[in-house]
Amino acid sequence: MWRRSVVERGTLVAFAVALYIICVSSAPCLVDPVTTITANCDFSAGQYTYDVLVIRSPAVVRILSNSSGGGVTIFANSFTLAAGAKMDGAGLGFGNNSGPGALAAVRYGGAGAGHGGEGGVSYDTGLGGRAYGSFTEPTTSGSGGSAAVYSNCAQYGNGGGGGSAVRFVVSGSANVSGTIDMSG
Repeated sequence: MWRRSVVERGTLVAFAVALYIICVSSAPCLVDPVTTITANCDFSAGQYTYDVLVIRSPAVVRILSNSSGGGVTIFANSFTLAAGAKMDGAGLGFGNNSGPGALAAVRYGGAGAGHGGEGGVSYDTGLGGRAYGSFTEPTTSGSGGSAAVYSNCAQYGNGGGGGSAVRFVVSGSANVSGTIDMSG
């Protein structure tokens, strides 16, 4: 039941392997037995299964997490992230002041959220967000940093969002020449 499909802006693609891609570019995403992504797309939290997945430049594939911190898992026999292509989950995990490793807003200077380790400490409380998840094999999204609550603080403002999470299970070859950024 494989067939070649072209996805234009904002069009949902669904076929035999339940692929869900939303294109946000004017250029089409091309989908066939060798799944090749050539335009900017979003992968919503969940599991995706491919025989061969190739992401080519200049595509940026955003990795979105869900409200409970679940990320994306990609199962493939072969995976290639070509030079110039990017998988981007930077700041797309839990929002500021939220997630299991977030610390409530603090008086001066905010605090870093925890994830695989404790978060950076706040200026006034000496506390950071609590550790959760795995340091070596994280599978959940990062928590968001906390905000400072007084405007006389030089760092006044909201904390940043945590990074999303992506997990690859590749049974054959994997070639990563592009960028994978899940930073918070």
